[in-house]
Amino acid sequence: MELKTMEEMLKEGRVDRDLLWTFPYDGLKLWVRIWRHALEQHMSLRRYEQSPILALMKKRLGQEIDLLKSHAIALRGLAESKIEEIVKELPEWQEWARHVPGVGAFSLGKFLGYAGNPAARHLFQSFARHCGLAPVDGRIEKPQKGQRRTYNPLAKSQLYLIVKQVILAYQKTPNLYGEFYYLSKKKFERSHPEWTKMHRHLAAILRTARLFLSHLWEVCRRTQGLPVRGPYPIEYEN
Repeated sequence: MELKTMEEMLKEGRVDRDLLWTFPYDGLKLWVRIWRHALEQHMSLRRYEQSPILALMKKRLGQEIDLLKSHAIALRGLAESKIEEIVKELPEWQEWARHVPGVGAFSLGKFLGYAGNPAARHLFQSFARHCGLAPVDGRIEKPQKGQRRTYNPLAKSQLYLIVKQVILAYQKTPNLYGEFYYLSKKKFERSHPEWTKMHRHLAAILRTARLFLSHLWEVCRRTQGLPVRGPYPIEYEN
């Protein structure tokens, strides 16, 4: 049997555009955009309170600015409630995510609003690469000056926030991902003693994020009645 390269497998795993933003993920995308818009508006209005130069403008337009701030806060609250409402109806939340300590409906909704339907990608490696967690030439992709990013930075940053919350929750509520994080740190202490503590910490978070992401992808594929391909050695090397 002819073995396929990783690049060929990634090409095979091209995203199904018809499935990527299907209902209800299209709603998550919309409400996450609204939430970000309201947050940016709120933060920009706060500059009038923090900047001495803009303070003069605050005196002139104080009531208007306060009204805009209240609207931005109300819009953020509405968007957060809508995102949580949508997520709590998703099968991946009902059957898996709500049982993971540290994972909130809002934080997961933000991630899905950035990344789209995980089941739209036929291969986990393709989904991991979209989220910036797939090694390319032996290294994790990082922003390069003057070059367009090949991954979704918003999805990557939100995934890291979720994983960090799960690891923090481990102290009070032991869970698989927190255990995997600490085991990974010990592994890197033995295999890479030359690494700094921060390097080992980030490497362990990366491994934990990939594990969390793989479970999310598999749950979404199975609950949507889609096939899940096995790991490369099992599927192609018997």
